[in-house]
Amino acid sequence: MHEQERIRIILDMIRTKSAVSIREIIAHTGASMATVRRDIIRLESLGTIRRLRGGIQAAGVPDVSQPVKQHFVAPIWLSAAADFCSAGDAIILTAGEFTPNILSFLTNIRMKIMTNSVKIAQTALNTTQSEVSVLNGGEVMRGSELIYSYLVGESRLPYKASNLFFECDSISDQGVMISDPCDASATLALLENARDLIVIAPHTAFRYRPSYLICPLAKLRAVIAPATVTDAILQGLGISPELVKRR
Repeated sequence: MHEQERIRIILDMIRTKSAVSIREIIAHTGASMATVRRDIIRLESLGTIRRLRGGIQAAGVPDVSQPVKQHFVAPIWLSAAADFCSAGDAIILTAGEFTPNILSFLTNIRMKIMTNSVKIAQTALNTTQSEVSVLNGGEVMRGSELIYSYLVGESRLPYKASNLFFECDSISDQGVMISDPCDASATLALLENARDLIVIAPHTAFRYRPSYLICPLAKLRAVIAPATVTDAILQGLGISPELVKRR
């Protein structure tokens, strides 16, 4: 999403609410925390908004003395994941920035959820009705909460899952790529354990950056992306719009 479009969305939000949290801005724009903070600094320098603890408000609104409560809002574009899930399915969710938020849209679907992420396992147990299994017993990577097994080539599943949802850092006609070597290795170890591969691709992934190739586009069932990823962007990268589910 271009800067001007993000600014427009932020201004629309503060026109309708007395105060807006940073989490809400991230959910509505699909931008990273760092990008949103840069936008906020620019708007503050223009005198358009006032920064609060945890959020912002319009400059003309009386100051809010209390910190903005951080109501978590899962990005709506991730709701498309539920279209690929049915009761009784077994799915794999890999560690990532956006993949844990898929669980917000799976609360009423009773499935078997398998994951290599401490955060996803804990969240799934607390918010869904599904059975939860942790994969790849090994070292917990601090920061990412990825459970990394050094036995990369060894399958840990007794049967195949219906879907593997994994997040990418870059996607183009060359395929799906992940920049972190540990994340890439952990994802590669799980590719053969699912019938269908579904990629979670934030807007920033649609800018080609050389990374570790995970798989070609031909192996994917679908790509889930924000509605801000236009047909023109996809066609410029050699990706068929029919492959990408956007909301």
